[in-house]
Amino acid sequence: MVVLMHSPIPGDAAANNGIFLSALSFLTAPCIGLFFMVSGALLIDSCKGNGGNFLRRRFTKIALPTLIWSCIYLILNYLTNREGYSELPRSIASMLFSAQGYGTMWFMYTLAGLYLLTPVLASWLRNASKRAVEFYLCLWTVAMMYPYIGKWLDINTSETGALYYMSGYVGYYVLGWYMKHYSGSWRMTLPLVATFAAIAAKGADKHYGLGFDDAGGFWYLSAAVAVMCTLWWLVAEKIASKTAAHGRLLPIITMISNYSFGIYLCHIAVMRFGLWHCDWINAIMPYPLQTLIVAAITMLISTAICRAITALPFSQYIIGYKKLQL
Repeated sequence: MVVLMHSPIPGDAAANNGIFLSALSFLTAPCIGLFFMVSGALLIDSCKGNGGNFLRRRFTKIALPTLIWSCIYLILNYLTNREGYSELPRSIASMLFSAQGYGTMWFMYTLAGLYLLTPVLASWLRNASKRAVEFYLCLWTVAMMYPYIGKWLDINTSETGALYYMSGYVGYYVLGWYMKHYSGSWRMTLPLVATFAAIAAKGADKHYGLGFDDAGGFWYLSAAVAVMCTLWWLVAEKIASKTAAHGRLLPIITMISNYSFGIYLCHIAVMRFGLWHCDWINAIMPYPLQTLIVAAITMLISTAICRAITALPFSQYIIGYKKLQL
């Protein structure tokens, strides 16, 4: 979803395919929430004691790859004259606090923030009842509905607002933990209906100009995207059960899973500093087909790059994964 979202090449063709781009952005928006949900499901329970060992393991995995790829993107930016050399010292000094080199690196800093919060969350969730976790998730959902409610009511969305501290990506993190522990008996009916309602609302807003703020109403931190994340989670559980039963796709899924962190880090370099500048790719029509081809080639090249990097002795510090030696 991340690769597909980033694949459309800007230009005249993009300007003439607004509906396609809007639909693509919205339908792939669950990518971020799903990653945080998976992180919460896999990591929160692994945090024991005071969390020191947990934080050491997790930051060892992400710190150097973030630093290395930030530097790579800074170099690529300056080689293509996208920024002035005078800003380079400031960018390097700012790496500890904010994404540098390319905008997509923001994700790494949000992930680091969730890691820092994990010892607190793990302690709470170990002792919290199902009802208590559901209460928090309900408040988080209400906070994400502010863009819709705000059409009719005055809402304080600032840091002094009642639900300010219930909002943000931590909700997806907790939701993933909750789904891992309690979604076994869930049916897809309600999430499926809610997803169709979200898609219909997005279409109506686009067609009739209802004036909803896309960033708030139909983006990562929106109720519309959260319900899609929930549906995708349940679908993935079904797929996982089938995969476990047959096992044919398991090696491919495992490989992509191992390389997924590295693919995220390098795909922009492959796509936007490489494929976007190929004349034969820019000549592909129609535009949606061009986007799909860019995404497919980016996935293949990024996977190949990650596979090659695993041959290096310190690959875990570049793409967060090291091939186990048998």
